Order: sequence, then C-alpha cells, then structure tokens
Amino acid sequence: MSNSAIDLRSLSDLRALMDRYSDDLFLFVRGIVHRAEIAEEIVSETFFRIWRRKEDGAGVENIRAFLFVVARNLSISYLRRTRRVRISSLDELADFRIEPVEAEPDADLDEERAEAINRAVAALPAKCKMAFLLAKVQGLKYAEIARIMNVSELTVKNEVAYALKKLRAKLG
Repeated sequence: MSNSAIDLRSLSDLRALMDRYSDDLFLFVRGIVHRAEIAEEIVSETFFRIWRRKEDGAGVENIRAFLFVVARNLSISYLRRTRRVRISSLDELADFRIEPVEAEPDADLDEERAEAINRAVAALPAKCKMAFLLAKVQGLKYAEIARIMNVSELTVKNEVAYALKKLRAKLG
C-alpha cells in the first residue's frame, strides 16, 4: 500500500492500513488528549471515517496526511467537548506530550542520557514538540506536517529547527 492514493476494496485492506498507521496515530493523538483510552477511541474513529469515505467514493490524495488530519480534528473536537475549551486549532494547544525515550540494555543511550533527552523535549513549546515528533520520530515530510498542523511548510521548518537548536543547547 503506497503512501499516496488510497484503494480500500476490502476489510483486509483496511486492516493493512490500520497495522501500518495505528501506532503513529495513537502517539500523536495521545500527545494531544493525554489519555490512552481516549486516544484509542479517536484512532478507531479515524479509521472508521476513512472506511466511510471509501464507501462514499471520495478519493484521498495522501492517506497518511489524511489520517493525521482526521485524528487532529477529532482530538480538537474531544478537547472542546470535554474540557469546554475554546480551541479551534493546534496553535491554541497548551501542551503536547511525546512518549519518553527509554534506555535499552546494550544500547549507546544510557538511562541518564535518556532522561536528559526527555526533559529537554518536554521543555519545548507544544507546537514545536508536535512538529519535532512528526518530523523526526514519525518521519513525515514537512508538507505533510504542514497539512496536519494547518500551518505553512516554512512554519514547520522553523519549528523543527528551533526544537533541534534547543535540544542541542541543552544536550550538548
């Protein structure tokens, strides 16, 4: 299954799509809503919507970006409903959380260094953390991130550059 156009003909195609993107979407959504069980529901709803869109015959140009945009919108809707927050975009998000880096046995990264990385990343502004996660952890292209975050590619580039600069300064 390519990253561009979507061709869902069966539930097995949907299952393959879910296998490929569920974990990434879960980390992204949990970073916004901060609750694992809610993130799971939002990810499920995201895939339901892509399946329903397939039934409507509507095409999707870039499936990965589409999934993240749907997940973003559902996450913002959840925050509005449950927290009675007047949030309309990710710009207004007060906090975005990234999964902590864990030191693995026999790895070049020791526990102390992993904790330093986690503290440095946690200190980044929410929008900056999100751009960093999507670019450096999820491996998305700046154009995809711009679409997901509803900002320009230049903004994404600046946010990632700022994150890297701050991380280098704190981590040496």
